[in-house]
Amino acid sequence: MNIALWGGTGHIGRALQHTFSNRGFNCHSYVRDFEKAEKYLPYGGFSGFKQFPSRQYDILINAIAAGPGHGRQLFKTLEKWDWRMIEFAKEHPKCSCVSISSGAVYGNDFSRPADESSAFTLNPNQVEQSQLYGLIKFMCEQRHRAFYDLPLVDLRLFAFFTRHMDFEQPFFMSDVIKAVQNNEVLATQELDFHRDFSHPEDLADLIYLCAEKKVNAGYDLYSKSPIKKSEILNAFGERYGLRHSCGEVWQSLTGSKGYYFSNNRKAAEIGYEPKFTSLDVLLDEADFIFKAGLYGQA
Repeated sequence: MNIALWGGTGHIGRALQHTFSNRGFNCHSYVRDFEKAEKYLPYGGFSGFKQFPSRQYDILINAIAAGPGHGRQLFKTLEKWDWRMIEFAKEHPKCSCVSISSGAVYGNDFSRPADESSAFTLNPNQVEQSQLYGLIKFMCEQRHRAFYDLPLVDLRLFAFFTRHMDFEQPFFMSDVIKAVQNNEVLATQELDFHRDFSHPEDLADLIYLCAEKKVNAGYDLYSKSPIKKSEILNAFGERYGLRHSCGEVWQSLTGSKGYYFSNNRKAAEIGYEPKFTSLDVLLDEADFIFKAGLYGQA
């Protein structure tokens, strides 16, 4: 199977390149930054976008991240590559095109998990900067549904943690890794939260199923079971000696994210069945990170 991957130097792209290459698939990345590609993509080949497409592909994966910036930059980057993917799909209707979307399409309020009835709500007279990413992803998904006769798929990720992540990014799990590696006390809020971390193998399985079924749809990615922050802290304390302290609760500017995961099991309709729990992927990847000494590498 031939796979084209846009955004191969990003966290999700690197994880997918590694996963599909290990399965024996021909996964070829198209990149904008050759220096990063030479550093992060030892698992397969890469080319510049001027060479796309260099061959016939069975799957095109759009994992391009918005990168730094807000507002206009978000629209410019995500819209540009989304339309390019659609034009490619028109010319190559036998190739399944998979966009990596986000749980942000459900909005900012996750005081309860998303499900089939969850809706993206927006006041057009009061659009906040924190809503723009979800809005753009929502617009891209609806555009794909309009091209109902093309195999365009959106896979919504909620939480993703692998050995390929950038540990300098301000995420909870990068802070956990830093605290363990540096033998520091992790400072965190008293407030608990729930997340659903998907294993790259499960993500690859769902991508393959979408290509096999030639569907036009959006699916939420989910693991065998989500996890609470308190469970992560306990598990990393027992396994790696993580120490933590809890401070005051503060309100996120992007809304409540207490239950940032989905109970929407639509993907099961095409045969998706996750193999890993959230705790499985956290411990598996953390084991590799610490044993390989990945944290702190330039």
